[in-house]
Amino acid sequence: MRTIRVLGFSVIYFLLFAGYFIYLTIQTLAIVQPNELVWYLQHPYESLVSMTIKWGRNPSMILTFLQMMVHSLLLGFITEWSYRFLRRRFRPGT
Repeated sequence: MRTIRVLGFSVIYFLLFAGYFIYLTIQTLAIVQPNELVWYLQHPYESLVSMTIKWGRNPSMILTFLQMMVHSLLLGFITEWSYRFLRRRFRPGT
């Protein structure tokens, strides 16, 4: 049960990191190539696939992706540890 909670918390943190990463990518495109930004906003599913392909070809992006995974797992463990501590400390009915 503990492992499932850690993975659940890690997935939540990873989705937050990925959303922020996509936001930064779109913000950069708005500054560099405004015409391409319009296409990304008009075709969200195709833009997600094309961004994934662009990130997969760039080695520095793969390292960033791995770093996001490690941070998510670390924060998942910390959140699980805090959750267990608070649950033991403040038990309902005591």
